[in-house]
Amino acid sequence: MNRFVRRAAMAALLAGTSSLLVLAPAPQVYAQYEGDTGQQMPALPPPIYSQDDDQVVSRRVGRPLVSGQEAFNDQNYTEALEYAQEVEAMEDKSSFEVYQVAKLIGLIAISTQDFPTAAAQFNRAIATGAMPMVEAEPTLRTAMLLNYNEKDYGQAIVMGNHLRAFASLDDQGTLVLTQSYYFNGDLAGAVQVGQQLIEELRTTGTSPSQGLLATIMNAQIELNDQEGARRTLEQLTLINPTPENWGRVVDGAFTQPNITDHQLLNLYRLRVATNATMIETDYLSLASLALMLGLPNEGKVMLEKGIDDGVLTPAAASEILEQANRMATADEASLIELEQLAQASGSGELDVKLGESYWTYGRDAEAEAAIRRGLEKGGVLDAADAYLTLGIILLDMGRIQEAIQAIEQSAQLPGGAQNAHVWNLYALSRG
Repeated sequence: MNRFVRRAAMAALLAGTSSLLVLAPAPQVYAQYEGDTGQQMPALPPPIYSQDDDQVVSRRVGRPLVSGQEAFNDQNYTEALEYAQEVEAMEDKSSFEVYQVAKLIGLIAISTQDFPTAAAQFNRAIATGAMPMVEAEPTLRTAMLLNYNEKDYGQAIVMGNHLRAFASLDDQGTLVLTQSYYFNGDLAGAVQVGQQLIEELRTTGTSPSQGLLATIMNAQIELNDQEGARRTLEQLTLINPTPENWGRVVDGAFTQPNITDHQLLNLYRLRVATNATMIETDYLSLASLALMLGLPNEGKVMLEKGIDDGVLTPAAASEILEQANRMATADEASLIELEQLAQASGSGELDVKLGESYWTYGRDAEAEAAIRRGLEKGGVLDAADAYLTLGIILLDMGRIQEAIQAIEQSAQLPGGAQNAHVWNLYALSRG
């Protein structure tokens, strides 16, 4: 996993934090957070801030401090640091004076890209307990980023959690805080805090970032929380519907127990629909299932696609492709007879079979009508699968909302939940 904050970009990330006289925090030193994996994460109390709105610096400190601030504002960092060091050398400074000079040194260090010094000085400033509350949000945010950048993840966690008492974290902040738990070895904490942050984002109508979801998912995988990782992967896929992500979603559905041959076929269809990676054995398996289920034209089309895509060699496909061509010719000629049998049948099973066959020949309207007729008749052996097939056909026709309705009906019937769930995700991604 790539680190979110890179050293070369730190100055830009910390832009807007150069205000000096805008902060006042808790009167206690912030303790380092110790990751406690596998246990409930204790809530961090908000820091106690100075209630003194009239904190001032003495004349002896104020003169060099103001001169240092002016030099800093003029981007004369060498001169600014000299004034700051003059203040540093003074004894018997108040907490507020220590806070001000530490923050000045920290800002100078950021501007000169001395990030280790910047992190140490911001930590020191906050630990004085003299930070004005009005400065809490920008200062804690900067401290969190600096500590993260220096791989002091425990301190980044502390700063990030205190920051949450003052402001909703933005995309960068949510990722930095969650990854700090992850890199600190607190996988359970990464999942818990990451999910809390997602809920906070949801209340504002904001989608979580891909990085945040990926961090949570990686932690869940390492915790062997496969179900949690699956749900997070689905969230990630809706935000970033790449063929790679869809392939992982479908792969998860392949592991469901007691899966039927037709359910397998529908999962292969989803791989194709989402452009997920198909290897040679995928095309051969899909075609074999289609032939076995009496859908030879689909098998033929998929084998030809595999060859055209350069995934399947003509030699590997030759035997099954020859069989598919032969069966497809006879199958298309028999559709009229199958339609007559279906219409005469009191059960809808043949109508569903007819409708799916029509679809494999591109006769979508007839396919929809036949499957709907079969479902209305009743007596369909696997109604959940029939509704899902109807949903797939409607998706192919671009009728997304009707497709979702059919897929949701499939999910409510025995045996339909898992396949309907992943197909519904795909339908939602298209809607």
